[in-house]
Amino acid sequence: MLSIEWLLFVPVAIAAMIRGYTGFGFAAISILAIGQWYPVHIAVPVVLLLDAVTGLPLLLGSWRQCCVPTLNSLLLAGVAGMPAGLFLLFYLEESTLRLLVALVILLMGLMSYLPSGVGQSVIKSRWICGVMSGWTTSAVSAGGIPVIMHMVHSSLSLRKQRATLIMYFAISSLLCVSLILMGTEDLDSVFSLFLGLLPVCITGALTGKAIFHFYETGRVQQIAFSFMMLLASLSLVKAVYVVF
Repeated sequence: MLSIEWLLFVPVAIAAMIRGYTGFGFAAISILAIGQWYPVHIAVPVVLLLDAVTGLPLLLGSWRQCCVPTLNSLLLAGVAGMPAGLFLLFYLEESTLRLLVALVILLMGLMSYLPSGVGQSVIKSRWICGVMSGWTTSAVSAGGIPVIMHMVHSSLSLRKQRATLIMYFAISSLLCVSLILMGTEDLDSVFSLFLGLLPVCITGALTGKAIFHFYETGRVQQIAFSFMMLLASLSLVKAVYVVF
């Protein structure tokens, strides 16, 4: 049975709280933390399983509030992008994958700094953001940023954004992790780590959900995004040092 690093509980709990409050952020934050202690081919399916199960308590009421046309377009585009990510996950070396995790998250985040015309056309396209989310989710379990940026720049209300993101990540994570587990050899380690972190994730997600209904503000989205970028930067520095 795989032993669990107790230090993981803090970042994973924070990621779950952010997920419960904003509807996003769990996978990108958790993969950066879990990937520091465990192989990426173990960390990715664990994060996706946790993301899917953590989203289940949040689904109540989300279906009625989400934007169904946006959800359907993002899911279809995401499925189209998943095969490319699966190829990278199964065939790249561990050190390269660690570098890819941090690099992808940073580059996705920097999309908002593209020239206004190019950046807006990319961010506003459900299909482009969905495909980018699909391959980065299956490769490094960090495909949330393109979808998040699309939703944040949409005309939907904060509640509709949150509900649509909750539905998207729950469904896409289940689809993606099902494909990954079919090609994973060390299932015992995956489920051992998953079950060990699950109580922390559910508690954190429910706490974040309660806080959202008590105090609703878009500022938490900005804080969560900045936190992801900081972790990605630190992880990139470490990955580059290991590789070179």
